[in-house]
Amino acid sequence: NATAWYNAGWVRLEHLNDLEQAHADFDKAYRLLPGYHQAVFNRGVANERLGRLDSAAADYREALDLKPDFELAALGLQRLSDQGVRVGAP
Repeated sequence: NATAWYNAGWVRLEHLNDLEQAHADFDKAYRLLPGYHQAVFNRGVANERLGRLDSAAADYREALDLKPDFELAALGLQRLSDQGVRVGAP
């Protein structure tokens, strides 16, 4: 179930620093429950920590598309923009 994959991803992301597996877990959660804005956002966090900044920006944009008032995703985009990453729609 999507929540189980999300929770596994959270543990891997925040406690185990297993970024690749966290990314995969959040991706599974999002595929199981399209519209799960927290899952796509945290996939973006994993991408950002892995240095995949363009992918992180795309995930943060997608999270904002799903939930326009999702402040964490907006902050993620701002952080990337401050680093010179193009954050506008492709």
